[in-house]
Amino acid sequence: MKMSRKHKTIVYILLGLFSLYFLMPFVWVILSALKTQTEVFSFPPKIFPDVPQWGNFRDAWNSQPFGRYFMNSVLVTVMTTLGQLISCSLVAYGFTRYDFKYKNILFILLLSTMMIPWDVTMIPLYMEFN
Repeated sequence: MKMSRKHKTIVYILLGLFSLYFLMPFVWVILSALKTQTEVFSFPPKIFPDVPQWGNFRDAWNSQPFGRYFMNSVLVTVMTTLGQLISCSLVAYGFTRYDFKYKNILFILLLSTMMIPWDVTMIPLYMEFN
């Protein structure tokens, strides 16, 4: 179905408004990070800071070892991605190249376990490791 130019314009305007709606909390956080403490807690709230406090970012970065935290996150993310890539590639190769009994049932079981939300398995996993 081909959309008319008027219909496309309306859709793009609505998409732009929704984008602004969902981006506003991020903009508010960045603008609040540039304010002084009194400006952050003032009522009514001020949208823009009087004088941007760029030193707030430096102070926050130096208050904790964020460089170490960042490297830990990168290490965990890269290793998890590599592990997933290797294990999923091996399983996919097995399902693709080999015909074996109960292949379809195992594939459905594999897909169904991937559909379980992480929130459901979080508490049993915690209890297992605890």
